[in-house]
Amino acid sequence: VPDHTAHQLALYKSQQGALPLSIVPGLVLAAGWGWPSYPRNQLVLEQYNHITSEIERVGFGSVLTYPPTALHITIATLSSFKDQTNVLYQISPEKRERVRQLYCSFFHYLAQQLQNSEPIQLEAKSIELSRDAIFVMFSDPNGRIDGIRTTLRQWVAEHEEYKQLDQELAGLLFKSLHTPRIVHSTIARFTQPFTSEQAKIFEDSFKAISQTWRALHIFVDQIALAFELVPYMF
Repeated sequence: VPDHTAHQLALYKSQQGALPLSIVPGLVLAAGWGWPSYPRNQLVLEQYNHITSEIERVGFGSVLTYPPTALHITIATLSSFKDQTNVLYQISPEKRERVRQLYCSFFHYLAQQLQNSEPIQLEAKSIELSRDAIFVMFSDPNGRIDGIRTTLRQWVAEHEEYKQLDQELAGLLFKSLHTPRIVHSTIARFTQPFTSEQAKIFEDSFKAISQTWRALHIFVDQIALAFELVPYMF
């Protein structure tokens, strides 16, 4: 679970309207990297710091960029803290603990599968703009992230205790599981809407900034199973 420092809470407060504090935690499987771990990661860090400072400069005070230490890739959302139809919202605390223990079993299984394997190498190819966020898009040339997602899907399909609990919960456990089709890391969100004029200026400025991004490799050496009451990046 992320450490809620004063800085992190200040960041959270600035976007409370878009991402409210949840009374029920989400559960995610996420991958990250230690910036000092590999010299090549340092190149991405330097580029990231430059790019985010440029984005903030043209963002009319409405863009919140995340500190480098908060960056991560969501491998799978097991229960979303933003969706009250997801499993952890719908069940008792006792059954939440069963869900937690079940996914901890998968996490230990995954750790055994990955033991002695090489760090995951991704390519940070580009930065992209969507309606709600800015993110880094990665390529996964060796299919490592997709392989973990496949391992998870196979595990839930074959694990008897998972199938039993999912049946008790009327299919809600499996329904809440979401594995993205892309590999990306959110780097910024918008704290308030732009005016029409500001939106056009920002889009043009972002296009120019994004074209300066150089595709670089990054090594992923951390995988975490985390409860989240606020977004994982905090």
